[in-house]
Amino acid sequence: MVKSVFSQVHRSVSFIWLFWENPRYFDTLNNLVAIDRSGLPIRYFLNPSTFPDLPQPTVNKMASSVRQAAEQYYKVNTIPGCVNPDSKNFNFQANVDDASCEGPVTNLSFGGIFQRCTALTSDGNAICDETAQKNPATGDYSCPQQYNTTLLRSETVERGYNHYECHSHCHKCGFLWLSTCCDQTCGDAYRVRRAKVETYWCSTTQKTPEYSGYLFGGLFGPGMQNPLTKSNSCPPNYFTQHFLSNGMMVCLSNDYEAGTRFSVPFAGFFSCQSGNPLSNGESRCPPQFSQHLASISDGCQILYCVQSGVFTGGQLKPIRLPPFTKPPMVSMIATNTVAVMTEGDRSWVRVGETKMWRLNTNLIAKWFAMLWKIIVYCNVVNLIFVKMYYLLKKQNPAHCICIPVSTYLGIKLCHHVIKSDDEKQTR
Repeated sequence: MVKSVFSQVHRSVSFIWLFWENPRYFDTLNNLVAIDRSGLPIRYFLNPSTFPDLPQPTVNKMASSVRQAAEQYYKVNTIPGCVNPDSKNFNFQANVDDASCEGPVTNLSFGGIFQRCTALTSDGNAICDETAQKNPATGDYSCPQQYNTTLLRSETVERGYNHYECHSHCHKCGFLWLSTCCDQTCGDAYRVRRAKVETYWCSTTQKTPEYSGYLFGGLFGPGMQNPLTKSNSCPPNYFTQHFLSNGMMVCLSNDYEAGTRFSVPFAGFFSCQSGNPLSNGESRCPPQFSQHLASISDGCQILYCVQSGVFTGGQLKPIRLPPFTKPPMVSMIATNTVAVMTEGDRSWVRVGETKMWRLNTNLIAKWFAMLWKIIVYCNVVNLIFVKMYYLLKKQNPAHCICIPVSTYLGIKLCHHVIKSDDEKQTR
């Protein structure tokens, strides 16, 4: 059957006739499977020969971006696990073997999580109010004794908001442009607040007192249900803790009597930024534990480890499609707003509905105004020196120099007047 479908795909007439004679084959269109591949990756066709009108650095950068996008797509959709159907740890979701089919079970303990937040803009504390969180085990941003602190992920969080603002745009006007005129533009300013959010978790491989640490009851968040409850909730007798900055929640419990029946053997977190300390710092799970994707934080995978075979029920997970990174907030600007982009102590304002940005400060206007005044004043001083020349009958053109600064036009004018006068006297 597979060979028949494969051969008919290359002959469109026979392919259509096959479906006309057998309508049940129409379902095959939605279930086609690639059985082989050949050729070169698409990035090899992005070269100066294919795009002769583009600069070579631009073509190379484009090819590199395509390569990184393809690698990220495969990385996000890779599910390591036990692929041996005869093993009790078999994970039918897995598509890459991670040697978790066999191995000794390690005594592990989970000491909780906490998040620190640092505002990067003057209005960034609003983000910290939502994301900063202490470890309930210590009541502080720390881990219990005998537990190690691991930085799982550091994120730069951006949140956009609208605010009605007025901005003054000043320019020179009046006689000889000696005056300053200002126009006021008001509207909804689109601003971006920023903060740095750091997520930590606590672990230990040492022997700990009985009934210490937390029970793990799964996690859930936007677009992801808790595999234990099949909903966006925790099992009974579990409480939620903020996890990352995208609304993820982790279910924890220290009620060992009532919460143990809903707990899942847990073996740590790891990400693109840090390894798993319960696996000697490597980016993998310990033996007999399988990794699962918790979230993708701006292109960085956050994974967690639970005992193999626990979360492998249900249907196959769908393919995760891009984008895996967040676009800059400054590009998400409505056309009817006054766009404001901050850079340190300075702010840039987008001009109307164009893509032009202008530095929103009067320093530039003031600088040009001061320069213009110096030019005018120096020209006047040069003319005064000309008059002094007539009175003093001196022929030293150095009198035409304006201190501290003069203009080329003023000096040339002064020298021209003196030269003309000298010629008259010579005659």
